[in-house]
Amino acid sequence: MKPSDEIHKKIQEEIDRRGGKVNSIEDLNEIARIVTDKQNRMPHPDFEGLSPSQMFYIVNDPVSEQIIGLRDDLDAHIVSELQLVKAAMIILNQIDPEKGLKLTVTGKLPRKAVSEIHSAGIFKQDYDLVLPPKVMNEDDFIPAGMVHILLKLARFVRTSKNKMLLTRTGRSAMKDPVELFSGVYRAFAHSFNKAWFDRYESEEIGNVGFDFTIYLLSRYGDKMRSCEFYAEKYFKAFPMLADLPVSYYNSNNSCLEVRAFKHGLYLFGLVDREVIKTEGYFKEYSWKRSTAFENVFVLKLWKDCPLDLLE
Repeated sequence: MKPSDEIHKKIQEEIDRRGGKVNSIEDLNEIARIVTDKQNRMPHPDFEGLSPSQMFYIVNDPVSEQIIGLRDDLDAHIVSELQLVKAAMIILNQIDPEKGLKLTVTGKLPRKAVSEIHSAGIFKQDYDLVLPPKVMNEDDFIPAGMVHILLKLARFVRTSKNKMLLTRTGRSAMKDPVELFSGVYRAFAHSFNKAWFDRYESEEIGNVGFDFTIYLLSRYGDKMRSCEFYAEKYFKAFPMLADLPVSYYNSNNSCLEVRAFKHGLYLFGLVDREVIKTEGYFKEYSWKRSTAFENVFVLKLWKDCPLDLLE
């Protein structure tokens, strides 16, 4: 049954409950308003327990953090140990307070900055299996390129005359890991185009309803699960995305995994992974939320409710 048909049915049931009579158009509009409001607040089976009203905020207004947000009491020690925060600090520390950091002719990070991020070993990735030991520029190393973009989106840095300069908020964030993490994470979740580092045809997958993946991890991420598990629920909630053109078998699921997990939450250190299958350079993973995840996010389904209270 279509949602509109279900609402019409509920309106008729309410009219019947009132004796089958509606005295005016105003009364009918009031009945429709009450029924629609109630329907929008009820958990929807396609949304894994969320209501249409809650899903509206996740899709259309994630910046408000009405449903999913960062904790107010973020632990500075925990967030300072996250991978992208460490990488961000490497870049920020290379910016001269007065002269800035000279970029390449194409506006990329200098090789020294990229090499330092790579050699620090903070990203436990498979890149070294397919890349030369020394990374030459940020195009060779996705974490460096992502941090560069996120620092700009978070307005911690600005570019002038091909130099990266610290902003006032950037100077503040260097002294406060909570401010630094909050800025770069929100830039990733709310502003960053997650299709930037891949060649999948759809730009919508992973960008639309990204916070829904956070919600799914909060519910099911207590143990390792395949990406197919999360993709099935994601595309059930957003079936229009599953109908987008694909270039090869199962690419919708793979696209979600790359954007939300591999190039997203995993680079932050907010999910852990486990290899479940290997074929040459190709690896298939299962995923679970990390310890940091549980100390970072809060669900606001009916009140500010930490994730550990939802178990």
